[in-house]
Amino acid sequence: MSQAFLENALLLVLSAVLTGIVIPIVLKIRDDRKFREQKVFEADLARQGKVIEAQAAFLETFSSLLCEYQFLALSVAYYFLENNRERYVAASDTYDAKSWDYLAKIRAEITKAKRLLPQALHDDLVTFFEDILIASDAKISGSTATTPDAAGWDAFREQQGKGFNILYDLFYTRFPAEIDTITTKLASELQLLPPQTINKQEQGGVVD
Repeated sequence: MSQAFLENALLLVLSAVLTGIVIPIVLKIRDDRKFREQKVFEADLARQGKVIEAQAAFLETFSSLLCEYQFLALSVAYYFLENNRERYVAASDTYDAKSWDYLAKIRAEITKAKRLLPQALHDDLVTFFEDILIASDAKISGSTATTPDAAGWDAFREQQGKGFNILYDLFYTRFPAEIDTITTKLASELQLLPPQTINKQEQGGVVD
């Protein structure tokens, strides 16, 4: 038996042994890597899902608080213009008692949302709160600072009529438009709008 034959036979045996050992190890390493990558991917998806849920919950809570605050304020101007002193006084007292609770809750939601929103979008919310909400509260609080009795009601309405017309327009027309603008922007930026709405916006269409 030649030396070359023995060497070739030995190489074949070694190759078989190495193949039986090395290939399973390589396959195991590959499978472990794929498993880890899959787990990381699944964890990322889970985190993303939780963030989306939190964003949707924020938008719902934020929108509800804004609408509740709007009607709280609107009722004051409405009953003034309806010449209903009793309900005006009740609405004014209710606004005085609850308005800062609403504003505090809205501001707290904005603060909590900082970890959920891009910085620019969070800045827009802070500006909205300060320029729209706080400014509107100052206007209505100034107009309701005095509570007239029955004898002074007519004189009060004559003095404050123009201001309450402005307040009614603010809370019936302009404020809802501001709410729609900021909440639609939030939903769009967070990709929480229905697909049909997103497509219309991308095409420059008007959403019904």
